[in-house]
Amino acid sequence: MDKFSFNASLPPIQSAISVSGQGDGARIKLDIPQRDSMIEKIDGRYRLFCDICGEPVDREFDDFYYAIVYKKENDWKSQKYKGEWEDVCPECQEG
Repeated sequence: MDKFSFNASLPPIQSAISVSGQGDGARIKLDIPQRDSMIEKIDGRYRLFCDICGEPVDREFDDFYYAIVYKKENDWKSQKYKGEWEDVCPECQEG
């Protein structure tokens, strides 16, 4: 039997991870939100996503701070909803 391995970052919430199998393999189920942060580092670059529509802006950033500056310069709104901060793009603010 061939072996394979992979590395994964899993959430600290153990209830989000289920492992099952009957000795002939394993099934891993992850029940986690799509993103924890609306500024996300992907392949070494930062992406900004709207918390309402989920759409990313059409550019990537070298630094987290540059994404923050972009939000401020392009009329994004940061607001608290149910105790959590969310970033809202200008289009979703109108709707």
